[in-house]
Amino acid sequence: LKQAQNVFRMVKAWIAYSPELSKVMKIRESDSMIINKFTGAFYRAVPADTASMHGTNPYFVIVDELHGMVTKKHHDFVESLTTGSGARKESLVVYISTAGAVILGTLLGEMYLRGKEIAEGKATASNFGAFIWEAAPDADITDPEVWMQANPMLAEGVLSLEFMQGQLEKAKKRNPAFFLRYFLNIWASVAGDPFIHPHAWSGICDKNATIPAGAKIVAGFHGAYVKGGSAVITYQDIETGVLKIWEIWERPADADPDWHLSRREVEKSFKKLAREYDMKLIFCDKFYYENDLKEWAYEYDWDVMFIHQGGSRMMDIAYDFQKDIAEQVITHTDQEALNRHVANTYGDDNKGFAKEDKHSPNKIDACVAAMLCNGARNYILDVDDTP
Repeated sequence: LKQAQNVFRMVKAWIAYSPELSKVMKIRESDSMIINKFTGAFYRAVPADTASMHGTNPYFVIVDELHGMVTKKHHDFVESLTTGSGARKESLVVYISTAGAVILGTLLGEMYLRGKEIAEGKATASNFGAFIWEAAPDADITDPEVWMQANPMLAEGVLSLEFMQGQLEKAKKRNPAFFLRYFLNIWASVAGDPFIHPHAWSGICDKNATIPAGAKIVAGFHGAYVKGGSAVITYQDIETGVLKIWEIWERPADADPDWHLSRREVEKSFKKLAREYDMKLIFCDKFYYENDLKEWAYEYDWDVMFIHQGGSRMMDIAYDFQKDIAEQVITHTDQEALNRHVANTYGDDNKGFAKEDKHSPNKIDACVAAMLCNGARNYILDVDDTP
């Protein structure tokens, strides 16, 4: 609504400075409308959370920042606008947006993919067009030439190279995803977005998927044995990408206030996992269990790698997790705890992902363990073991 009201104020200013328009137009502040006194046609600023616009018959609609319209209510709102304009002979609906957090299952994502297909000659359409400025996902984000390709405001001189350099330096200190999304138009999660869009997550669900005994797997581990802490072991089939929780420890609702997880339980669980599967690699966070995992790795000949949760490598692992979900190269089996922890995870400007609020009792450990697990799988698949 704020952006729509900004535009509304600009239109009001045009009318105020034009004697001709002032004679024709009536401004109604109460509901942000401008009405043509003679034809009854009107311009109106409408918030995106409006329940519906069914019954309207617009000539021209501008929908700004479509990336933020991700709920069913938003879908219904846009649908009502576009179906209403269809009754006009030469109606036009214009969508303007930077890239969003998730492509699959979003209004913007659907239009983006359709526009890409048309641009690449894979599809045609007489009533749909798209202008897309973006950097390639693997582009050098420090290269001004890449900035020019991805940002028309820079190419047209509205923004400067110095401004872009300043934004890049800020992003390096906070979260590169901010610069990627808002200045290079690359899909990425920033603060406030669901880290994994619900539609994308449901799109890789297969309740019947299994990991056969003896399969080559990787494991991910995230947890704490401090009072009230939780821990999760995830495992993933290297060949098929099927991802599951092996074991999760969460403080029971009726537990003793001093409840905490025993490190011996974690050790026994890992030993059982290693007996039932061919465990090639464990990725785990570098925190509470680092010394334990080092000890167990030495004793049982496990290959373990430690990932610092606040480091750039974890952000790369998180980005790859999003990418693999969007491209549907991995699968989960609809486990309640994993679904819940994924839903509790949001984009964060500092480290890529976090709980919606740092004081929230909701857990995200299983989501972190799943990212680590998938990171280990990608590491294994990327290793060139050619003699």
